[in-house]
Amino acid sequence: TRPNPMLRSLVGSEMCIRDSIKSEGGTFDEWFKLIRSYLVLGENELALERFNEAKDIFQNSANLIVRLENLVKSFIN
Repeated sequence: TRPNPMLRSLVGSEMCIRDSIKSEGGTFDEWFKLIRSYLVLGENELALERFNEAKDIFQNSANLIVRLENLVKSFIN
């Protein structure tokens, strides 16, 4: 089931990060927030797609990838 509209509106502001990432590449924190937003909304496929993109972008920073992996694991078993 989809989250209620109130939850969507709370997460919506972070979803604006998506546009920044598309146009400017985005910081790690922006990628983290975007992936977390998708996970909170139950959009696991989108979260995993963005996770895989972020892994490519931050491939030289193992600690950042571990943070993203832990985030995804906390929502998806």
